[in-house]
Amino acid sequence: MEKRRDFLAFASITSLGLFLKNIPKAISKAIDACVATTRDVLGPFYIRNSPVRAAMAEETELGQALWVSGVVYNSACEPISGALVELWQASAVGVYDTSSNFKLRAQQTTGNDGAYRFTTVYPGSYDNRPSHIHYRVSVPSGTSLVTQLYFEGDPLIPTDPFAGVPSAKERIKPLDKSGSIWKVNFDVYLGIINAVQDAQESIGYLKVMGNNPFEEALELSWSVYESGHTELLIYNTLGVLIDTLWSGHMQADKKTTQWNAPMGTNAGTYFAKLINNNRTIAQLKLIKK
Repeated sequence: MEKRRDFLAFASITSLGLFLKNIPKAISKAIDACVATTRDVLGPFYIRNSPVRAAMAEETELGQALWVSGVVYNSACEPISGALVELWQASAVGVYDTSSNFKLRAQQTTGNDGAYRFTTVYPGSYDNRPSHIHYRVSVPSGTSLVTQLYFEGDPLIPTDPFAGVPSAKERIKPLDKSGSIWKVNFDVYLGIINAVQDAQESIGYLKVMGNNPFEEALELSWSVYESGHTELLIYNTLGVLIDTLWSGHMQADKKTTQWNAPMGTNAGTYFAKLINNNRTIAQLKLIKK
């Protein structure tokens, strides 16, 4: 407890500029532009207006102490001043706090060096997902990015539909466990592509689980982040409705639904469409053998 108290005291009294003064700019001089950090799902537990602070974890929070730091860059590898960096995560035992206490939630605005740093605890696994920390980074220009940070060596990464894909590779970071407080560095690169990616991923997602092309049945993983009327529909290439997998009111949640192609469904191309509150969240091309 004394170690944790010192840890939190240090976080609260140290200014962000001094806190991050010596973070290196981990980019190559051989390139003229930076590749945009890839997006990830927002998840159902995002809450706006989290406290402005460096310490996400309270003194009584159980778990392994962790420092999370990095720099927000633009597409020219220049630090971005005034970027809003929001973080939220599960507790050490995999539980998200959604109360007005804002436990394990915080935000900061970067200075001229583009740097941020939070003190927290290492997150536990939620819903059999690998440990992760959620990010939402917004800049004055209007570009924003929703993504997630993962940790090297987590055994749940290979089978996770979000962390176990090639696009997440650069967001799986090593942990420095050399001291009593673990450390991880995650630089965020914003580009024009982020603005397009974030628009859909921030309101829900629709993904294929398993093989596509498929034979008789296909599993779809999907989620909406706003409560309201929701539909998951299957169409053919002529725009004719073939099947309704979900239609009705639902709370913000994620689901897994299996499509068993109706008797007589021909081989060919079909489209799954997810709609929430009259907005199309996502469309997927499905190929039946």
